[in-house]
Amino acid sequence: MITAKNHVRRNHYTIGLGATLIVLFTALYLLINPLQSFDSGAVSNFPIQYPGLDGFMLAVTTIGSPIPIALIAIAWAGIEFAWNRRDRALVMIASLAAAPLFFVLKEFFHRHRPATLYAQSLGIHSYSFPSGHATMSFSVLLTLAYLLSMRLPRVWSRVVTLVLIIIVLGIGISRVYLGAHYPTDVVGGWLVGGLVLLSLRTYVAAYEHAADKRVEV
Repeated sequence: MITAKNHVRRNHYTIGLGATLIVLFTALYLLINPLQSFDSGAVSNFPIQYPGLDGFMLAVTTIGSPIPIALIAIAWAGIEFAWNRRDRALVMIASLAAAPLFFVLKEFFHRHRPATLYAQSLGIHSYSFPSGHATMSFSVLLTLAYLLSMRLPRVWSRVVTLVLIIIVLGIGISRVYLGAHYPTDVVGGWLVGGLVLLSLRTYVAAYEHAADKRVEV
């Protein structure tokens, strides 16, 4: 049972963490110009320093594309719905809100992508900041980790969460390696995805408080 005191404490923590993510995202954008040499160097030197990873990075970035990530969210929402957990199905689908959010942010910030062969060969015309792959993978995969943590034993929950975090990090790194994004684009995407995840966790906490119980497994 969640007491009123714990609920207020959780709200304060959530507000503080949300504000921190927003401040970090704003600071990151303001630092884009000072960090331009670092960004450009990472995009141009990373593939040279680690040759032979092209196929692997292409596979990872394909997994992190919006369509596969959306299919993962829809599939798990379907499983939760089949288990008669409509609340969790709704949370999983809501994680896809990261898609319109990063699109709006891209259009607002108008940062051009790196002028790389990869971006040119695919004819990528969308803007660069924040990374859509990073935003979507963080929001959806870590929401999945959160939902699984309420169903799996603690040890397995930690293992699955760690694996999904590694996948999210790999997807972000692949975007820089392939030259589709600058490192700051990826970090910005993670921060936006973190805001979406935090919002969903807040919804679940509010649901539990209103029901005066934890969501049942």
